[in-house]
Amino acid sequence: MSSGGNYNCRSSIYFQFCTLPFILSYGVDSENDMSSYMKTFLYIALFTPLIVLFQFYVMGAGHDTVTGTFGSTYNAAGGPNAALSIFIVSQVTVLLLMAKEQLMSWWIVCLLIVWAFITLMLTMAQAIIGFIIIMFLFVVGKNFLKLSFSSITPLIVLCPIVLLLFNIYFNVVAQRTKMQSYTKSPNSYSEYIDRTLKLNLGTETNKLNRTNIILLWWKQNTEQSNIFQILFGNGLGSVKNAGLTKGHIQMRFGETNIAYTALACLLWDVGLIGTCLYICIYISGFTLARKLAKQNLPKIHKVFMSSAQLACLFFILSIPYKLSIIGNQPFNFYSFFILGYICFWQKKIRAVNYSIQLA
Repeated sequence: MSSGGNYNCRSSIYFQFCTLPFILSYGVDSENDMSSYMKTFLYIALFTPLIVLFQFYVMGAGHDTVTGTFGSTYNAAGGPNAALSIFIVSQVTVLLLMAKEQLMSWWIVCLLIVWAFITLMLTMAQAIIGFIIIMFLFVVGKNFLKLSFSSITPLIVLCPIVLLLFNIYFNVVAQRTKMQSYTKSPNSYSEYIDRTLKLNLGTETNKLNRTNIILLWWKQNTEQSNIFQILFGNGLGSVKNAGLTKGHIQMRFGETNIAYTALACLLWDVGLIGTCLYICIYISGFTLARKLAKQNLPKIHKVFMSSAQLACLFFILSIPYKLSIIGNQPFNFYSFFILGYICFWQKKIRAVNYSIQLA
């Protein structure tokens, strides 16, 4: 899978959303085929450490450009490294769930997790720590006491290794992090916004951080009383910041990237209403996957459905974090494939229930 610096909201949101879930729902009949497709993502995740080790140590790529199979670019705005990290964590979820369902040995799973964590250490996506905590609570949390001693032992062995990796991770991050602050508190809310916009805490000198770009969007639209633009946006591609041409809104800000995250991009392009509708796609995927995971599915598909539920939560959390969900084509493809997988089982279970009613 590869990805360029350019992104197109129309193709990533409309084309893939309208086609991929539809194809998986009505074009795939076999459960075994769908299982093979889902396993392919796991194989990619386990093969990725070899690629990132080559990129980092042989090619000399920096942490922001260690992107594995998610496309290599020296423009970190789309966050290919962060998208790759989220993808890896979602596949680690599959491994843990397979161990819980006794489809794989806990010892083998722990070894594979340590192997997969090589990718996370090299991509250096800081927020991935939060995703890992959410994953652990989701997989182990409420059923931890029900696990057998033989199941818990590998996890106990794994914890010190993970903590050691985190310690190395935080030490490196602490050296890279520099904060900027004022000594006097602002006199008004408007001054607070102006002051915040002046602080440049982004990953590059010409970019605002995740908070600033939302404040910038709010200030620009409220000062001009653009109620229509606030609700419905300025049109798809209005903040396009890559390729031969730039969006008409992006052109007003020159080199300052106002679409650093998917949330900012959506707010400028489709407004509050469009952004809420887009987020609702993944919320509905999360709730539907939760219901389907309680159905009488084969064990392997219970694993994939539960991991799909958590993946939808990750997709929602990635919207204010990075541009990846709409700016990185491999990650965008993965997100809609997960939605397609959920739609596949919804259609299949509906067909079974309908046939039972007829009988």
